[in-house]
Amino acid sequence: MTTLQLSDLPSPPKGKTGWPWTEISQCPSISGNEKFDWPRITIVTPSYNQGQYIEETIRSVLLQNYPNLEYLVIDGNSTDGTLQILKKYDSFIRWISEPDKGQTDAINKGLKMATGEIMAYLNSDDLYEPNALINIAAFFGQREEIAMIYGDIIHINEKSGFIEFHRTGKVDIRKYLMWDFYLPQPSVFFRKRVIDTLGYFDEKLHLAMDYDYWLKIILNFETWYVPETLSRARLYPQAKSSFLDYMYHDERLAILDSIFKKYDFEPYRKNVFSYAYFSGALMFMKRHHIREAIKNFRIALNIDSRYIIHPYLYWGIIEMIIGEKNAHGFKPRLKKILDKILHIESYNIIR
Repeated sequence: MTTLQLSDLPSPPKGKTGWPWTEISQCPSISGNEKFDWPRITIVTPSYNQGQYIEETIRSVLLQNYPNLEYLVIDGNSTDGTLQILKKYDSFIRWISEPDKGQTDAINKGLKMATGEIMAYLNSDDLYEPNALINIAAFFGQREEIAMIYGDIIHINEKSGFIEFHRTGKVDIRKYLMWDFYLPQPSVFFRKRVIDTLGYFDEKLHLAMDYDYWLKIILNFETWYVPETLSRARLYPQAKSSFLDYMYHDERLAILDSIFKKYDFEPYRKNVFSYAYFSGALMFMKRHHIREAIKNFRIALNIDSRYIIHPYLYWGIIEMIIGEKNAHGFKPRLKKILDKILHIESYNIIR
């Protein structure tokens, strides 16, 4: 595939300007190395009924101006306007639309079709930053031993407006096991040899499949954090990751159980599992599933009794009583008060 220009693509919808509607990434170049062999990069987009967002996603990939790109959209038989958009860009992407078993199945379908040396998947409501693929290719080119590269991310709202910037930083495996480290999925890229070694994403997982796969990569390969903003992820109430957040709990416990059986993380077991049940209790409390919240909180206490004085517990109770919106402005003041009251030795291990 050759690089594209704005004039090559369909015109953007009326009123759409800026990236990726009326802007394009810079022309590829590697300073001091004109003979750089651009590796083939495959991007897979799993798609289902995201017609209001997917065109922006598609353009953010195509307008990377990357000279060796393969772009696959795997749609799950959408019933909204998605198919019209896919047909609109039919000359520039490979796509299929058929019933599937969910997002993980769609990702794996795309990866099995992929021919690239470097892989990634980008959900149909997220987008890449300008020059993301050019930068990623250059980073992989610098270090052959690196199997996975990840960077920073910007969170945006339904209208693509800025919410916040997240600096990922170097992964801390203990914090990642405790979900106290956020590795943003749209900003992760990996080599094909990862699939050759680990296989594909676990199709028994529908929500935490990326967490599971990134953990396996981190534990088996060399990885590299680069301080570059590579993507934008959309946060909104109807998003799968937001709407079903409490359903991550069972998958998370299953992943942790598998990891602890395979790897020697016994010194972390108490902290990791107690926090997993405690944070699960808070999720259920937030959703007003009180019975499940109490059940998980009891398990957390049986492992580590200090959770009875953890400030997140009392914040969760207040939030449940007065409502999430009303509690939002009160949270910083509550945290300051509790931080002054609580003086627990090595308190950081139960944060």
